[in-house]
Amino acid sequence: MYQLVFGMHANLTIDSADDTGVNPEVVRGDEQHAQRQLKAGERVLTQVRREKNDLQDANTRLGVELKDVRAQLADFVKENRRLQRGIFSMCSNEPLYSSAKNATHPVRFDAKTYVRNDFKYLPDIVSDTRKPGFTTEVARNFYVSDSFKDTILQDIKKSRLGTRGRYVYSCVNFIMLKMMVENLMRSPMDQLLRDDFYSGLGAWHTTYNPLKRMDTLQIVPTEQDGFVRRQLLRGYVHDEAAAFQGGVSGNAGLFSNANDLAKVLQLMLNQGTYGGERYLSLETSRLFTQSKSPTCRRGLGFDKPVIGNPKASPCGALAPASVYGHTGFTGTCFWVDPDNQLIYIFLSNRVNPSRANNKLGSLDIRTRIQDAIYKAIDRKSQKDS
Repeated sequence: MYQLVFGMHANLTIDSADDTGVNPEVVRGDEQHAQRQLKAGERVLTQVRREKNDLQDANTRLGVELKDVRAQLADFVKENRRLQRGIFSMCSNEPLYSSAKNATHPVRFDAKTYVRNDFKYLPDIVSDTRKPGFTTEVARNFYVSDSFKDTILQDIKKSRLGTRGRYVYSCVNFIMLKMMVENLMRSPMDQLLRDDFYSGLGAWHTTYNPLKRMDTLQIVPTEQDGFVRRQLLRGYVHDEAAAFQGGVSGNAGLFSNANDLAKVLQLMLNQGTYGGERYLSLETSRLFTQSKSPTCRRGLGFDKPVIGNPKASPCGALAPASVYGHTGFTGTCFWVDPDNQLIYIFLSNRVNPSRANNKLGSLDIRTRIQDAIYKAIDRKSQKDS
């Protein structure tokens, strides 16, 4: 095993962003309770669509079938911006976002967007203190109304239907999938993962809302947020959609470190076993790690390489077709290679101090490292032969 740490944050816990493959609870939900899961999903969909009894329409929007859910085919690309607009009181009619920096939009949000900073939070939505009705913590001294989760559901309900079968990357189905699993298992997602997987694996630093379990100094700072939360984010999930759900979501929220991730991914590489104990059946492990969508490169929760087209692939050009994994917005990735019995984990906080920094992507750092690994393996094979 090769492990090297650069910088001052050795072995600390980091926001894994949308590396959703480290959440095996949704896989187990499919394995143990397929029929009950469908019923649980129907109950959630009924809540979202309570004024319409057309289940077929609801299925089309939210993807009750697990393969549709995991392929993220819902058309809800701008969910974070919709949520943000719902909590602001604007001082003028100028738009919240701009493609250019000006007097009205002085704060840089990302590489192509500038935002206003003259807004105020609606007092019936946001509070700077914890109090009855405001127990959902978004950041330090930042609490959103507990009813805001219903706002998220309503926003999902109102989202525009896309063309069935057309691939669009979206977080909505993972948000819904988490709700479905909790409905099915009758327990919060963070508790399910801790009790059923991470404790048994000894993955003690893999958790939602890490400030409840460890000191701030054990957590890598994520971003200096000058827009929504207006503070240095450290121990609070970076993804806004997850943050406004209290930090526990199906699309984001998990913090971890390389050692813990290696244990979770070794479980997947072992096709469901770790330390002599079986966590997932062989059939389910193969379903989630070997499936591929007919309409895009992705599988069930995991991303896949595009063989023969490196520019369109999230992996290095030398990665075999069997590889599965995911990249994370905050600067992370993991890739599991069954052919070579290899796990590649890369963790960074590239959005610190700002998400406008995209050098990690523009310089192809993660894919170049992955290719360097395969070149080293090839050299060793040639030497041994």
